[in-house]
Amino acid sequence: MVNRRFPNWGYKGKPPRTLGTEGDVNSENLQGVKNHEEAYMFKMHNTAEYPQDSLLQYVDKRYYTSGSTWADQSGNNYNMTINGTVTQSTSYGGTTGTFYFASGQTSKWLNMGTAIRNLSSANAWSMVFLCRVSFGNGYGVSIAQTNNNNQHIIGPTSWRSYVNPITTTTPSTTTYQMLVYYYNGTNAKLYESRSGGITHNVGGVQNDITGTTYMVLNQEQDANLGGFDANQASDWYISAFMLYDKVLSSTEITELKTYYVANYPIAT
Repeated sequence: MVNRRFPNWGYKGKPPRTLGTEGDVNSENLQGVKNHEEAYMFKMHNTAEYPQDSLLQYVDKRYYTSGSTWADQSGNNYNMTINGTVTQSTSYGGTTGTFYFASGQTSKWLNMGTAIRNLSSANAWSMVFLCRVSFGNGYGVSIAQTNNNNQHIIGPTSWRSYVNPITTTTPSTTTYQMLVYYYNGTNAKLYESRSGGITHNVGGVQNDITGTTYMVLNQEQDANLGGFDANQASDWYISAFMLYDKVLSSTEITELKTYYVANYPIAT
């Protein structure tokens, strides 16, 4: 499915405005606004958008309530499932915080759902992470298929692809930030928000991750959704994830960074 982009005022489905007579700017009445100057400032700080064209999946801790389901906000109903005890932390992510998945264990991990099976191309996709991750000797994201449990892995030790890895650059593994991990058919690349636009080459030609695929965070699969080894788990704090059915442009990445920095204290 493909969603068309529309302004969401920083809140999907919950625009921060209401009917009234005060603060009318461009025929839009804004809640709590008393004059034109305040209305202008309100709009400047609350109109951040995120690209919705080709967005398959979007989870955000701001919209989590309780239980093991992390609900998809894209409208495509690709929910994620938290396995094991739900652990939340405010070490990163400000007052909203993060979900925390520890290293050295096999019982806590994130089943990232089936959205990845609906990528239309093996050579054009983007994953957006709002997180802080320390790999250690472990892996971060594992993508398996029935006939290949190592179809695609991020790690070990750093942000790099397991398939044809490139290690000439060293992205940060200690910073809470927005990361865009994408593949253009030739190279896997990683954009870091903390480094002012530097994009790292972290892999060459990759396997086809479309089709019947199982995607998990914080464990390495030796069988579909299983066969985990505690020594291969990394250390994740994660606030949001997006999956796009295309390679995001530099303009779209900038829009994403603007959207997230308005809601989370990510490094830029």
